[in-house]
Amino acid sequence: MAGEDRELGWKRHIGYEVASYRNNLAKAGKARKAEVNYIINLPKDQTPATVETRREEIIHEVEKTERNQLVIGKLMDTSYALRRHEIVGALVAPRVRDVVDRWPALLMIFYYFTVFAEFHRINNVNLRNQFYKKLDTRLNSSP
Repeated sequence: MAGEDRELGWKRHIGYEVASYRNNLAKAGKARKAEVNYIINLPKDQTPATVETRREEIIHEVEKTERNQLVIGKLMDTSYALRRHEIVGALVAPRVRDVVDRWPALLMIFYYFTVFAEFHRINNVNLRNQFYKKLDTRLNSSP
């Protein structure tokens, strides 16, 4: 009985420590639960001006009638830090319309990979695999 109490005490202690650690990260503006890339710095070889140029390239590519999905995906990857700073780092949350106007590739919902890629950039989780894994679990547990 005493061993079980001691184990329960340690579990609670570790739980409180983890909660305290998360609170400290949240106060410092660091990653929150399930957000690996909450706010990241620009890569060392980039400046806000170079990333802005990439954003303009995205707009140009999206306006084409035959879009190059690989180019758009690569440009979205390289401009992720600026996009997060604009959305999360703003004093007042930007309107969705303003974000979509500045980053039109985010609206390319019919390209399902855009949603998956943006989710992976934020959470570092493969959304498609996670979805199918949960779906298989549900289907296998059905009577």
